[in-house]
Amino acid sequence: MPAKGAHLVGPFAFARAPAAPDASVRRGAGVPSRSTIAVSKAAVIALTRTLGAEWASAGVRVNAILPGWTATAETAAVRANHDVSAGLMHAVPMHRWGTPEQIADSAVYLAGDASELVTGRCLTIDGGLSAYVGGPTLLDLLALGRLG
Repeated sequence: MPAKGAHLVGPFAFARAPAAPDASVRRGAGVPSRSTIAVSKAAVIALTRTLGAEWASAGVRVNAILPGWTATAETAAVRANHDVSAGLMHAVPMHRWGTPEQIADSAVYLAGDASELVTGRCLTIDGGLSAYVGGPTLLDLLALGRLG
């Protein structure tokens, strides 16, 4: 199977396990040359919602975690470049990288009794990135007095 197919088949197979698949998002925006990733992540979100509705009557909850920029080994090179890291964090309202522990805490919540009525939902853990309408460009324009 091509690697592109794994983006969707993996989470579908993972849905059989008692955990939450990853469907990280970048504010829902399109990124050039990343269409296969965008489609697979959208499919994970749709699959989460659909399975959440389909399996609820059997007492099975299906939820997903949508992490933002997270400090992991995969992002080490990006974080090591101060200018790139600062630019990315400029777009995050909380201005900091998430941690794997914060993502894990979200999974614990979704797996626990506190979320017993939560199903078919996608929990976004991104420091406000997906809620940041206009992003840093809007703030830059406001600071320059070009909007008002």
